Amino acid sequence: MKVRLTLVTVLAALCLTACNKQKSESKEESADSICVAEQASNPNLIEELPKYWDQHTASAHYIMPLEQELDRKVELTDMDLRAKLSVDDIDCEERSITFTIGLPEVYSRESILNLTADDTLLMEQEELIVSTVNNDDGWIEINCTNDRMFYMSGNEGGSDFTAMSDNDWIFYHDIRKLRYPMAEDFVFIDCDLDPMAPKHTITADQLKDYFKTLEDYRRTFDYNDCIITLQDGQIRKMERLWRP
Repeated sequence: MKVRLTLVTVLAALCLTACNKQKSESKEESADSICVAEQASNPNLIEELPKYWDQHTASAHYIMPLEQELDRKVELTDMDLRAKLSVDDIDCEERSITFTIGLPEVYSRESILNLTADDTLLMEQEELIVSTVNNDDGWIEINCTNDRMFYMSGNEGGSDFTAMSDNDWIFYHDIRKLRYPMAEDFVFIDCDLDPMAPKHTITADQLKDYFKTLEDYRRTFDYNDCIITLQDGQIRKMERLWRP
């Protein structure tokens, strides 16, 4: 009788292991299928980056940014995109640009106005533990210290709040990595070090030589200062905005 029970137990364990393996493989196949479908929708897609809303669950004391349309929109048409990249991501010979796009961290008005100490705020893929909250005439100051402070700025119409640092740089989260070709009439508009000076207009033919003149700190581009304009499936313009 003991032998029979042991055999039954072993067989049950084997069945459970096989079932779990099948479920795991099914999930992997499903994820692969989604990835293939997304790349079919946008052949310029290199990588779909992890989403907050697939990894965490919001609650009264665990505050997450609001999901926006572009977070899930894979097929991109004519539009301006906030981009993050470096000069090394620009292929002057192939005339293509690889870049990551992002969206501002926007939070619901209710969640920010009800924010209290010890709440957790998800921001830039990191968890920020709230220690202090101060409402300064509609500007919500978070964790105010001599070194750093986080702000929440009310958007137009007073509906939601956008997160920014004490130097007015807006916080963004990454969405996806893309590669697009430059258009025939592509231009790079670069700001001067002097905000009052005229901007520089660089064509695709001039890019390589122009990049050689840039100091190291100007060879990277951030969401706060870089806009890429897509038109007809190509990059029509890349612009760097002056930031203090």
